[in-house]
Parts: sequence; structure tokens; C-alpha cells
Amino acid sequence: MRPAFVLSVFSFLLLHVLGALLSIDYGQEFTKAVLVAPGVPFDIILTADTKRKDMSGLAITTVPGSKDEVQRNFGSHALSSCVRNPSSCLLHLKSIIGKSVGSTEAVKYLSTHPSVDLVESKNSRNSIAFKVAGTTYPVEELLAMTFEETKARAEQHWDISTGSKSSLVTDVVITVPSFFTQSQRLAIKDAAEIAGLNVVALVDDGLAVALNYASTREFNETKQYHLIYDMGAGSTKATLVSLSSINGTLQVENEGYGYDETLGGHLFTESIKDILEAKFLSEHKNVKMSKLSSNGRAMNRLWQAADKAKLVLSANSETKVSIESFYDDIDFKTVVTREEFEEYIGSNIHRFTKPLIDAIGDFDLKNISSVILAGGSTRVPIVQKHLVTYLGSEDMISKNVNADEAHVLGATLRGLALSGMFRTKQMNIIEHSLSSYEIKYFEEGNQKKPSQDVVVPKGSTSINNRTAIELKDLKSIKGFEVELFEDGQSFKSFSFQSPKGLNESSCPGGVNYSANFELSESRIFDLKSVSVLCYPEPKEPVKGEEVEEVKPKRTVLNAKPKYTFYRPMGTATKQTSINRLRDLTKHDKERQLHEETINKLEASLYDLRAYLEDEEVVANGPPSLISAAQALLTEYLDWLDYDASSATTKEVQEKYDEVRVHRIKIETYVNLSDTLLDFGEFERLYNTSTETIYNLQDFVITMREDALDIQTKYEENNLDFEEANKKVKVTVPQISDSDINSHIEKINEFLELFETFKNDRAQFGSTSKELLYNLRETILDELKELKSIHSSLKSVHHTRIQGLKDRLNKYLKRKEKEEKKLASSAISSASQATASEEETATESISATSETSATTTHSDIKHDEL
Repeated sequence: MRPAFVLSVFSFLLLHVLGALLSIDYGQEFTKAVLVAPGVPFDIILTADTKRKDMSGLAITTVPGSKDEVQRNFGSHALSSCVRNPSSCLLHLKSIIGKSVGSTEAVKYLSTHPSVDLVESKNSRNSIAFKVAGTTYPVEELLAMTFEETKARAEQHWDISTGSKSSLVTDVVITVPSFFTQSQRLAIKDAAEIAGLNVVALVDDGLAVALNYASTREFNETKQYHLIYDMGAGSTKATLVSLSSINGTLQVENEGYGYDETLGGHLFTESIKDILEAKFLSEHKNVKMSKLSSNGRAMNRLWQAADKAKLVLSANSETKVSIESFYDDIDFKTVVTREEFEEYIGSNIHRFTKPLIDAIGDFDLKNISSVILAGGSTRVPIVQKHLVTYLGSEDMISKNVNADEAHVLGATLRGLALSGMFRTKQMNIIEHSLSSYEIKYFEEGNQKKPSQDVVVPKGSTSINNRTAIELKDLKSIKGFEVELFEDGQSFKSFSFQSPKGLNESSCPGGVNYSANFELSESRIFDLKSVSVLCYPEPKEPVKGEEVEEVKPKRTVLNAKPKYTFYRPMGTATKQTSINRLRDLTKHDKERQLHEETINKLEASLYDLRAYLEDEEVVANGPPSLISAAQALLTEYLDWLDYDASSATTKEVQEKYDEVRVHRIKIETYVNLSDTLLDFGEFERLYNTSTETIYNLQDFVITMREDALDIQTKYEENNLDFEEANKKVKVTVPQISDSDINSHIEKINEFLELFETFKNDRAQFGSTSKELLYNLRETILDELKELKSIHSSLKSVHHTRIQGLKDRLNKYLKRKEKEEKKLASSAISSASQATASEEETATESISATSETSATTTHSDIKHDEL
């Protein structure tokens, strides 16, 4: 027996800091998310209300006071909007993703959400859209909004965990049921891409639960069989899996599957809603069912009451329901018992075990180690009771996974293994295709007799692999069509034109067509490529010679897909949604900042009012400052009630800053030590003021001297000083002479006043504390401003003088270089003149000494050699 294998969540080690992985479990009713990134704990991402899950969906409403500006509220924050404005409520979208307006799912959705306006999406995509506040939103775009909001929370969580400010999440895995069709999977993928997310994989939710279960348990080579029974809000699934360990590698294999697409918590809530509706109508016989059912506000409140009652009945035998002003100002109060509920859904009880029976098939129930419960609706007592009855023993039921979070945690583990960004413990996932994927193809004019091939048969493990199929029955060079099927249902086709440049004369040896297909990790089936081989005429063999092989010419064919029913979003349509999401997000952030600033101002006003009523402030505070603060308090509280909604964020912030300044001034006064208002403190301020003015005046003189000195040097070298001064790049602060003189004048007033105090100490002693405080605050502000001006002037002056010096030095160096060049040129000319004179003299001597020339000439040649 090999040693047991333990797969721990904490065994997933970071390989490289390449990015992050977001995992989303998007359910019919709730959404959960996990982020894996460097420095981030492996845990659920909390909502804004610090909850571990949030409602799936949002509400889109018109901003009060605006004609066309909208605002979005996500998750649980959308519920209040759903009650006030039911047509804005966009929840439970999972059931209609990838469906058409006329589908059974859309009709059912409208019966439970009567106030929404479902319309056909644009561009004839045979998809659903919602008309809200005058704008049409494709369902993929609405789903993208939820994904984007989840992404934003993940990035904020990353920033907080690491102290960063620019974390970016781009990769995601999303859970989906195995029964999701191609249309539904493509719609989920489109939504993620609109939200700025790259889909690593759509992960089967049953497999995800199995991985979560296996992550904390030991296995050996012998297969353990477990049944994942997953009842969520919208559907019920059963997945039979085997778990084992071979050579230290975890083996997970799906062995069977069953499902009920409409059985779940939403059906239970609807049942209680029907019970409540019947009770109300029986008590108020003058109310017609059609009138009540068409009242969106009343039905939304009834749904919410039914959902709460369902949760209570999972733990109690009865629950009280109370809805004030439920319909036509009628208060509705009643009691619902668990017995009533179970009796009402009695006709559906046989459906509880049908998925389980389908998943097990011919497998012996005795060989199953446990039935693992997942999904929130498995907590409903009648569900567990019926499962125990079928299984024969409660011991078979395992509650060792978190029914709400197992999907998202397991999907995260699967995503880590697939993404390649993180190193994980070795695992081998063996996924059998739960559907059959086929093709049909035919030549032009032969539609009635198509050829058919099964590319990926049901039960195949050819997932994430390409399959090459030879289109054997295509023999001629004509146009042809290839159609794709999932479980016998056509969903996509490609029409290929007759290949250009190919004909019977250019391909005398015939043609051969082949196609490559892929069933991706997300179970999306697609035609990846089609090519045709053109064979030339084979060469006649010559006796005694080897026949040369003739290679065919390959041509790759292209065609745009046509969709049978649902058509995914095109590039342009998707970009339109991306742009709209960007604008909505921008406006949401601006609106959120505005609301936060208003809330901040309101809180500061109430805080100031409480502070002004404090006993110490009343006894020791400055009367004039307190009076001014009280007047400001009254004015701004009235402003909040009547004018804040039309104000800009900047205006609100300015008012908040003003309130804060008033509070700080009073606090400073109350907490100020007496020693900071004594004669010695003001004498220190007097000396500091005098020194500050002298320093500034001295620096102004220095500035003039430096400027005059550099100007003189420019003029000595015949350079334009004013032109050079203009070319020195320096940022000049907005400081005028009047600003400087104003500050100096106020400081001089203080100096004169203190001279009076020095001559009459009694006058200083009789001055009130508030006047001394105001005087001290004023002179401190003036000194601060004057020192700031001094510092700015120094910086500008240094930059300007240095720039002028640099330009002058460059000129002097260039001048020196040119002078050296001229001197060198003069020396060279003189040398050439001397050499010329010597050459002339030599020629003269040669002309008069022809007798000895031969010997001399020979010697020169020898020397040169």
C-alpha cells in the first residue's frame, strides 16, 4: 500500500508574481468570490457589508432630479430599489442567459418578475435584453456589471492586503452547471470579457465541490466513490466522482451526472409565495388575483417575505409573516407552517432523487462512500428527509463541506492548476464529456444528403484537445457547409466558398478536405480550421528509376460562423457595452464620492454641534468663534436639506473644510496653554517677525546683486542678457509685489502693537485671551505665508541664476574651442609656407648639379624603401 496523499489548501505555492486569479461562483440567487494573489490570504472576498456572499444582480434607477442619468445598486443594496421601483430590479438572471425572448425560460421569468420589460436584443442576436430607465441593456452586459463589481471588490481587497493602490485582476474562473449549453457558456464568456476579465475556464460546479472535498482528505490507490448532491436556488445537480491517489498525484474523475434544471430554492420560495398569495386572497375576496399579480411592488414584497419565511421554516415548524401596506394600503399578517409548505410541494418530491438516480445509473449504491451535500437548498428539511429515505441510511450523508462556499473554493483550486501562474500539488482531472458533439457537412446542392461524424462522443475524455476529422465525402472543388451539433441540437454552421485558384485542371489528382475541432476546457465546441489538399497528376513510373513523390498543395479555408439560435456578441457590440460600462462606472464613482462627501459634511456638522454643547467649551471657549460656528452650523444644516443635491462635490468639500477649520480653531483655543499667550511668547513672535522681514529684504538685495553680476558678464562677452533670461526655463509662482507688501504690512502692524505693549505692560495684561489668541493666530499665519514666499523666491532665483551661468559657460567653452581651432589653423598655414620655401630651394640645387644627380637619386630611393 502506497502512503496516503493529503491535498491541503495551503500546499498551493506561488510560482511567480505574474498576476492574480479571481474565482466567481455566480448563482441564481447569490454570488461568492475568492481572490488568489501575492500577499492576499486565501479566503472569500467580503461584500461592502462584510458578508461572505451577495445577491446576484442589481437595480438600475434614474438619479433623483435627473432626466436621463442613472445609478446602479448591486447585490443586497438593490433590494430597496426593487420594492420602490420593481421595473428596475434585475435579479435571477442566470436562468435566462443565452436564451431568447420567446423561450420557455423567458416566459417563466416574466411570470415571476412581472414588472420588468424583456425585449429582443439588438442586431438580431436572438438574445434577451432589458429595457430600464429608457435604455436597453443586453443580459450579457447586466451580468458583466456584476462581474465588474466583483472584480473591483477583489482589487480593493488586494490593495488593502498589500498596501498597494493599483492592483489589477484580469484572469477569472467561473462556475457553471454541466448542463449549460453552448449558448449559455458563450454568453457567460462574453459577459466576463465585457467586464475586463480573461476566462481561464468555466469550471463544472460538481467538479469544484469534489476538489474542495478532496483538498483536506487522504486517499490511496483504491478509488473512493462519492456523490455530490447540489441543490442551489435555480437547479439541482448530482455528480458521481471517484477520488484516489496514484504516485502522489490526486486523481479526480467524474463518473456520472444527473440534473433538474428548474428544481431548487427558487421553486421553494415560489411555493411559499403562492401560499401567502392564496391566504391574502381568501381574506380579501374583493381583490382579484390578476390585479394583485400585476402589481409589481406588492409581488416583490411578497417574494421577499416568502424568502425570509423559507429560511425560518428550515429551522422552525412555523413562521409569522407581516407586510405593512401590502396592497391598496391593506396590512397583511398571517402564519405559514412547515407542514403547509411540505404539503404544497408534495407533487415535486419525486424530483428530489431523480438527478441522483440518473447520476448513479447502473452503479451499485453500496459502493458509494458518501453523499456530499452542497448548495444552500439542501438545508431544507424535506429535501434531506427524502434523500435519507432513498439512501436507506442517514450515515451516508456527508456535511463536511461548506454548502455555500465549496463551489467557489474548489473552482479556485481548479483555476490555479489551469492558469499556470501558481505552482500547485499535482492533480489529474479526468473529465468525461457529458454531451455528444457531432458535425454534418455537405456540398452545394446536396443539402438533403449531408454526411455526419461524431467528433467528441458522450463519455469521451477529449477535453481541451484538438480532433482532426477528414471530410471524406467532399470530393469535388465546390462550396460546402459544416454544421456543429451538441446532443443533436444544431447551434452553429460555416459556409465555405469554392477555393480560389483551385479547379479540376489544377488538381488533376483530386482534393482532400480536413477539419480541426476543439472542445475547450470551458466545454465550448468549435471548428478551429479547415484546409484542402490539392493533388497534382501523379508521374508515370519509368522502368529502373525511382518515382519522385509529388507533394500536394495545402490551402487553408476561412468562413464566418452563422448561429442557429443564440448568436454571441460581435466585436463592435461588445465594445459598445464596454464603453457604456466604463461611463457608468465613472459616474458611479463620482456619485459615490459626492455622497460620501455630503455624509462627511453632515457628520462633521453634528459633531460640531455636540462639541459646542460640551461643558468645557461653553465655559472656556472663545465667544466670537463659538458664535460664528453656531451661525455656520445653522446655515449649513439648512443647506443640506434644500441645496446639497444640486451642489458640486467641490462645493460640498469646501463647506466641510470650513466646518473643520472652525472646529480646529476652537479646539486650539480651548487646549492652548496660558504660556503660549503670555508676554514672553509675543516677544518671541516679535523677534521672529523682525528677523523674517530682515531676511526677506536681505535676500531681495542678494537677488539684485546676483542678477547684476551675471548681466555684467553677459555684456562683457557681447551677449544678449534679456534674450538668455527668457530662454531659462523656470516655473515662476504667482507672487506679486502687492502680495508681499500686504503680508509685511500686517506684520508691521503687529510689531507696532507690540511696541505699545512693551511700553505699557498693563495694557497687555488687560487684553482678553480671545483677542490675544486671534492676534497670535494671525501673526503665525502671516509669518507662514511670508516664509513660504521667501522659500519660493530662493528656489526660482537659484534655478534662474544657475541656468544663466550654464548658458554663459557653454558660450565661453565654445568660444575657447573656436580660438584654439583658429590658432591651430594659423600654425598649420605657417608650416606649409616654410615647407614650400624649402622645396623651391631643393629644386634649384638639383638643376645646377646634374652630374652627381644619379648617385643622389639612387640613395634617396634606397632610403625610402
